[in-house]
Amino acid sequence: MAWFRAFSERVSQVPKILGALPLLRSTGEGGGIRARSGQRLNNLLSSLIDLIRHKGRLLQWQPDHALGRRGEDLAHRYLQKRGFSIVARNYRGRNGGVEVDLIGWDGPVLVFVEVKSRSGDSFGPPEKAVDQEKQVRLIRAAGEYIHRIGVDWKNVRFDLVSVLFGDPQILSHVEDAFGRSSPL
Repeated sequence: MAWFRAFSERVSQVPKILGALPLLRSTGEGGGIRARSGQRLNNLLSSLIDLIRHKGRLLQWQPDHALGRRGEDLAHRYLQKRGFSIVARNYRGRNGGVEVDLIGWDGPVLVFVEVKSRSGDSFGPPEKAVDQEKQVRLIRAAGEYIHRIGVDWKNVRFDLVSVLFGDPQILSHVEDAFGRSSPL
């Protein structure tokens, strides 16, 4: 059991490996790994790292919390593949209110992303968990963030990514899921 504990302590070092994954892609000039097989290798390594990270979290966190973070990992990777530049994860403003799961740039638009994960649909679809109160709190947290970095409200969007774990796993992305009116 001691070997497993030592292994799980090393799981916190896994994110450093993620930074090297883009190096596995082809340069387009015939060097490195071919794009198709490189992408497959990248996907395989990403899935393996996700599994290791998830198992490590299960040792320390409640299962629901660990599942939520796994959903955030999948959403993060999905958005990056779609061209987003993720600049923050699990942002919590100074007032300590709601946590914004992901913040990233989609071209000139700063996107605040709420990620909802479920192991099944017995409680309804994940996106139904983002009610009016949660939206208002997310808008307030976004207002604090954009004020701090100097972005105008017209360049802000709120997206929702829902992950339904199961066979098959379903990930859906709703752009501009709710209004971008200024915070109350």
